[in-house]
Amino acid sequence: MYPKFTENERDHYKKALAGGRKIKHETPEQEYVYRSKTFKECSKCAENKKLTEFDFNCSGRDQFNKDGYRHHRPECKKCKKKASSGKQQAKKIAKEMGISYKAPHGIKCGICDKKKKMVFDHCHEKNIFRGYLCDCCNRSLGCFRDNIDGIEPVINYLHKCCPMEVENKLQEILLNLKKKNKIKKASKELNEESKNKRGKRTS
Repeated sequence: MYPKFTENERDHYKKALAGGRKIKHETPEQEYVYRSKTFKECSKCAENKKLTEFDFNCSGRDQFNKDGYRHHRPECKKCKKKASSGKQQAKKIAKEMGISYKAPHGIKCGICDKKKKMVFDHCHEKNIFRGYLCDCCNRSLGCFRDNIDGIEPVINYLHKCCPMEVENKLQEILLNLKKKNKIKKASKELNEESKNKRGKRTS
């Protein structure tokens, strides 16, 4: 048995064929048979699942990849639903804190400093606002499972090619983090000192 496919879904295949595009399947039913036998690793939970457990990725202009198959979301449906629920919670908490879901005009990406296509980013574990990122950096984080464990293999891979360059960059990042932590600590101490002084004056 096949699931019900909308006319909009069928149009993707019709348009591709009418445009002379070479695609592997002419109907969503044919593609469903292929998807029910083909597996893919989820970018979030890292489980190997059937393609039928992933939604199609319809965000781009072309619905088919270079091999003629439909594009799929990197995360499975279960993880997508969980992420969507977490995002709504993060939006709600941010709103209560006076943080806008829409990125303020002129704000820079928290990773690359660009200002184009800025989006709301949140921690997928704590479901809290993390900052504003450009769409490209936000998607890239998703591809690396949105955590340090996902990014570590990338650093190791680059380290094979340019060990000294990567080593120097990591040292620079660590130094910057230490500086930021010192600034935060000093700021916290100043705030506590200021509170204590105000408390003495009122007593």
